[in-house]
Amino acid sequence: MTRVISLIILLLVASPGLVALDPVISKVTAGELVRDALASLGEDSGGSKIPVDPWDYYWAPDFITLQAEVLVPSKGIVSMRYFAVNPWTGDVWDAMACALITSPTIKRIQDEIWKSSKLPDEARHFLEARAPACTPAKPERNPAQK
Repeated sequence: MTRVISLIILLLVASPGLVALDPVISKVTAGELVRDALASLGEDSGGSKIPVDPWDYYWAPDFITLQAEVLVPSKGIVSMRYFAVNPWTGDVWDAMACALITSPTIKRIQDEIWKSSKLPDEARHFLEARAPACTPAKPERNPAQK
């Protein structure tokens, strides 16, 4: 128990540059998670393999950041989507919408990632709480409020 508390305190207090946990997943696995996220959003381009490439997103240096080219058949255009994947848990974030994307398939893969990570179970909650530095949309203001 002392080891777990020490790990959590170290993760909370130390800056990301001082403590470097090795990523648990590879860029290839992160790319597959992004494809699963796109499929869960209905943007899988009819089942074809969506191109997923690295993307430099400086506000999420600890994350695996990727961009995906999604064909929008109804408009005949390619739309770029941007993602940040937590390298310890497999959480997939839409980096522009600042939204966590999940599905039963993604959840199953994340559970497999965690089992193979050999990190203490107590650290999972802390690592899952990490998010890329993005600004969520401001809530709509009620006109009655001033």
